[in-house]
Amino acid sequence: MVNTQDSTLGGTVNEQSMAELPLNGRNYIDLALYKPGVNQDKNQRNSSGTSFSVNGAPVRSNNFTLDGAILQTSNGRSPVAGDSRDALGLDGIKEYRIVTGTFQAEYGMAMGSQMVAVSKGGTNQFHGAVFEYLRNSALDANDFFNRGGGAPVPPLRKNQFGAAFGGPIKKDKTFFYAVYEGIRQTRGVPINNIVPAAGCHPYGDPAKATAANNYGAGTFISQANCPELAFSTGDPGLAANGGVTLSPYTAPSWRSYLCPAPA
Repeated sequence: MVNTQDSTLGGTVNEQSMAELPLNGRNYIDLALYKPGVNQDKNQRNSSGTSFSVNGAPVRSNNFTLDGAILQTSNGRSPVAGDSRDALGLDGIKEYRIVTGTFQAEYGMAMGSQMVAVSKGGTNQFHGAVFEYLRNSALDANDFFNRGGGAPVPPLRKNQFGAAFGGPIKKDKTFFYAVYEGIRQTRGVPINNIVPAAGCHPYGDPAKATAANNYGAGTFISQANCPELAFSTGDPGLAANGGVTLSPYTAPSWRSYLCPAPA
C-alpha cells in the first residue's frame, strides 16, 4: 500500500500475517526481517529473541514500543517476543509496524528503526485460545560431528505453552484481555574438544600422574609419541632433542587434558 500522507518508510504486519506465516518460537519480531533494509544480526551470541540492523545502523539503534510504552532491553536490543519475556506472546499482539526511515516527529530514541506494536483488547463477547508446542530429541537427527565422534543425539525437551482470554467487564464500556505464555526447556549442548594423544602424557595416562610422583615432572615426551609437539615451534630444544621434558610448573595443569576416547 502506498502512503500518500507522508514520506515515512516501513511496513505493517497485521494479525492475519502473524497467524498464517510460520514462526519458529512464536517470535513475531522475526517477521520484520522480511522488510526492505532489515538485516539479521550475524554476531548475536544467544538464541533468545531477534537482533537486527536497519539500513546499516547499529543493532542497538532500534526503538521498540508496545501501546506507546518503551520495551527494549537495557542495552538497546529487541525484547524477546514469544519467548516468555516482556513483549507479550503472539496471541497478545493485534499488529505492529516497523518504520525504517524518514521518521515523523512522534518517533525518537533511535536512528535505526521504530517497532510500534499494538496489543489486542477485549470485546463484548468472551473469546480465548490455548496452545501447546512440543519439541524433543526423539524427533531430531544427529549432526555430522556427533556421528563422527560416536556421540548420541543431545537431549532436548522443549514445551512452549500458553493461553489468551478476553471479554467484557461492562458491556460497551470496559473490557479485559489477558495473555500468558510459558516455556520449559532442557537442552544438551555437545562440545567437541581436540585432546592431545595419549603419548603426550606421562605414563600414557593423565590419571597416573599424581602428587605422589610429582605429576610426571621430568618425564621426557618424544615427538614421535606426541605429534602435537610439531606445533611447538617456539621451543629451541625440541628439534635438537626430538622431544621435551615436562616441567614441574606445567605438569600439574597438563594432567587436566584428557586422553582421546578409545576407538
